[in-house]
Amino acid sequence: MSDPTPSVIVLDPDAPAHEIERVREAAAAFQPAQSIARGDGWAALALGLTADRELLERLSAVRRVVPIDAPYRIASKKVFDEATPVDLGRTDAVGGRAPIAVMAGSRWAAGSEVRLAALAPLLAEAGCGVVHIGAPFAAGSGGTVAAVRRLRDVAHEHDLALSLEVSSPAEIADAGAIADLLVVGSHNMQDFTLLRELGGCDLAVVLKRGAGATVEEFLLAAEYVLTHGNGRVILCEAGIRTFDALAKPRFEINAIALLKQLTHLPVIADPSRCAPSGAAIPALAKGAVAAGADGLLLDVGTETIHDPGGVLIGPETLQRLLAELRPIARAVGRVMPGHPGGETVPVPTTTDQVLRRTDRTLAQVLEWVIGAPPQLDVIDQWRIEPPAVPSALVPPFEPGDSILARCTGYRTGDVRLSRNLAFVNLSRIDPTLGALLASEQVNLGQLFVDPRISKLGFEFGTDLDAGDIHDTLARCFPGEDLRPYLWRRYHATIEGRVVFVVIESLPVSTWGRLLRTMAPAAAEMT
Repeated sequence: MSDPTPSVIVLDPDAPAHEIERVREAAAAFQPAQSIARGDGWAALALGLTADRELLERLSAVRRVVPIDAPYRIASKKVFDEATPVDLGRTDAVGGRAPIAVMAGSRWAAGSEVRLAALAPLLAEAGCGVVHIGAPFAAGSGGTVAAVRRLRDVAHEHDLALSLEVSSPAEIADAGAIADLLVVGSHNMQDFTLLRELGGCDLAVVLKRGAGATVEEFLLAAEYVLTHGNGRVILCEAGIRTFDALAKPRFEINAIALLKQLTHLPVIADPSRCAPSGAAIPALAKGAVAAGADGLLLDVGTETIHDPGGVLIGPETLQRLLAELRPIARAVGRVMPGHPGGETVPVPTTTDQVLRRTDRTLAQVLEWVIGAPPQLDVIDQWRIEPPAVPSALVPPFEPGDSILARCTGYRTGDVRLSRNLAFVNLSRIDPTLGALLASEQVNLGQLFVDPRISKLGFEFGTDLDAGDIHDTLARCFPGEDLRPYLWRRYHATIEGRVVFVVIESLPVSTWGRLLRTMAPAAAEMT
């Protein structure tokens, strides 16, 4: 029976090729032959106005024929009973019931293997699954296939997928041979020549909404990719123009909720493109997750000198944001990556046990106990120039070494959780990494998740035998006498060479109160 309503044939993606071809031939009787859209675990074919649904439904490869009255058909939510995920291969899927995907864009690291090697472990530890390095093959960018392959190898070493932006069909071959997924920028949302070519590739495609596009136009652009064969489309809300005099687009958070009602495709958000400053990004990201976003694309950098637009967040802010997103994700029935809902973690029950957990960074252990990431304060730092190396550091350091000393402390609210000292041998690390440390943009705890760094030679003590340690702590924290306290000292090596000496102290009385408060929860978790 013919039906004047356009329809979509939902196919069995595992049906034999000859049965799929029979469906295509039957559909061609009603309209010119079209490509079958193939997603992860699904396949579909759009139909015209005069399709005989009953005839088509009798074919063995057809699961159902769904009437669709929207101008976009395969993208419509009516096609499937639930949201469909896109599998990124190297990391969690995006959409469906998968954890909230986190993609980190980094212009700062895009042109340097050294920078990406420093940033990648921080991204992976925070929970990112993808690193986006922009459009290296665009005209005037100067990127080469060999250089981008090296960046991909760095990303893959840390189990991060690599994302590249393409702006013309000519870039797809080179980018597609290297990247794990491709991005279409907002300015190219309606470049139908580009969309058609992307419809013929196998990689996932992130399609950003144009600043002047309606939600319907956005979905029609996605439909163009789908009808040319690629069902692995991820929509990205990236803001729209408004009457406001601000040059940047305005983040349209209600579009996320609307898109989730209209389409089965994954929907992510790019608040970095719209934020007036980096300080606004966490609030926009939280709002996007609360509105139903399946993922976030966040620009991550370090020094403000590399961020003239002011829209980056640092690695530490990223880690804190993703931790703060966990309860929001749970409230909307989702989880953050790396933190499944049923995860249990043994919680230390004494101050000594807190300090002796050497399998995790101190920040991670503190977070387990207090239930939220602690705030890190950089209290002071100074350079120790050769030959004035303190005797307490020789060995492992030598009189000819240039050393950066840093005094930091973790706290929650007004409660001091720890007082820390770190000594970094700048003579033995990459100069770029040394500059990051000197600029206070990188925390050693973030670095220590890098598998190339080994921690060894742990020593433990109390304030009674702290000696020079106590003198330095007292200088850094005047007026804060947190005795009694426990301390630990250890070395950290890169490729067998000692590069860091770290000293961390915990006030016994503070942790005694915290652990007594946490005792019931600790018993449940262990």
